[in-house]
Amino acid sequence: MARKRGGFAKTAPKTLERRIIENAKRIREDLSVILPTAMDERSKRIMEKIENKLIRVWKCRDDLKVLEKLSMKRGLEGALAGTLTLAITEKAPYLAHLKVGERTIPFAVRGKSDRDKLASLQHFDDPIVRLLAFRDIAFKKKLSFYSWEDNFICCSSRNPVPEDFVEFLSRLLGLRRKGKILECDHLKREYLWIRVKDLEIRRCRSCLPDENTLLNISKYFIDPSLDKHVDIGIESKLLDYGVSLRYREDYLKGTIDDWRFFEENLRMWRNELRGRKEKLIYLDGEIISAQDLLEKLGVDDIEKKALEILLSKVDEPIFVDKPDLNSLLRIYWKEYGLDVLEGLSGKRELAKRIYERNGEPLRQIRDLEASIIRMETLSRYPVPKLKSSTARFVDKMFREYLIGGKERLLSTLSKPPQEVKSRSIAYAFLLALGKGEERKWQYRKEEIELGEFLVRYVKDLLESKPEDYPSKLKELLAVAGIDEDVT
Repeated sequence: MARKRGGFAKTAPKTLERRIIENAKRIREDLSVILPTAMDERSKRIMEKIENKLIRVWKCRDDLKVLEKLSMKRGLEGALAGTLTLAITEKAPYLAHLKVGERTIPFAVRGKSDRDKLASLQHFDDPIVRLLAFRDIAFKKKLSFYSWEDNFICCSSRNPVPEDFVEFLSRLLGLRRKGKILECDHLKREYLWIRVKDLEIRRCRSCLPDENTLLNISKYFIDPSLDKHVDIGIESKLLDYGVSLRYREDYLKGTIDDWRFFEENLRMWRNELRGRKEKLIYLDGEIISAQDLLEKLGVDDIEKKALEILLSKVDEPIFVDKPDLNSLLRIYWKEYGLDVLEGLSGKRELAKRIYERNGEPLRQIRDLEASIIRMETLSRYPVPKLKSSTARFVDKMFREYLIGGKERLLSTLSKPPQEVKSRSIAYAFLLALGKGEERKWQYRKEEIELGEFLVRYVKDLLESKPEDYPSKLKELLAVAGIDEDVT
């Protein structure tokens, strides 16, 4: 347990002073409140010897002078004597402070005993702090101490983790218990595991906390053989590809947390497998086939074809954290997006035009699909031989609309034509698209008036079927004053 020696003594707030004095009085009344319950014969023999030494001090609990003399001793007896003096004097005006992990523990300095033992006895009701008094004993006598809530026990370090302590850890970590295994409710095939003796803790990637679980639970016990009986790892199919686990020592030292341990290993594995150009698909902790990927993504026909084109071009392992097609496409779209769009349409220029819009991959695929449908629709419309420039302009605008929809036609009309009647018809197109008011400033009064008259004929044209198109075009041109034989 990481700790640092305390600093200068400070004036004690009354509440802290009262708490420390009350704890000293409780020890004066009952020595057993500071002692762990021994769980096996070996620990009982050791603790009986320690208790007998402490009893000799405790019997002097009403003699201040004797206690002050005994408090000059090092070790647990000196700390007990120093603490018992507080029960007699009922004064602790100045408190020192001891760093225990990230906590600062106030305590009254009495005699020459170790400060961590003084702090431990004066806070014997704190499950974490009370362990400090027994740390030396644990390592000298090879005992394990477990402290949680109102429980304080010890046993031989060879013993397994106590059942009641496992139950406590289950509540502390919010994990379900299966014997000596603690795990999250939705454990997946890939997970982080921590082993402490016969106890194993398992968490899937999505449940990993940004704290070091081993460091967190080790605050509640002391085990002198822990370094021989603790380990951490990751259960992952990626290990079958010859990658190795890293950052183990960093984790055991407490310098990285659970989440970072997992993510750093996963990052290193990805880089290593990419460097080797391993062909695999990793999705949310599983390694799956291309067919499985298609099923998990739930794609339609054009999405399936787009993904198949992409997979045929990627020559490295594919890592996807969640079954989302757009997320997968986004990873490779910069490099392969244009090729995917061309593969879908068979038309390089169309693919390039849509790719350069820089939208989301799925949006580009949908735009391409819509363009293909429009082009197929356009191919069913007759192509009349037109003489006048205005007639050719109208025909072009209609085909722009069929190919690219409203946006493309508006883009084409951003600059009005030069010819007067063409300008009036252009304004009629803008009105039909609901953009007349925005572009009104580009047109003269007479062009606007004629455009307003022509708008219903333009709408009929835009809604015309292939067999009606020649007659609708001829009608629009006629009311605009253009005599054109549309054939």
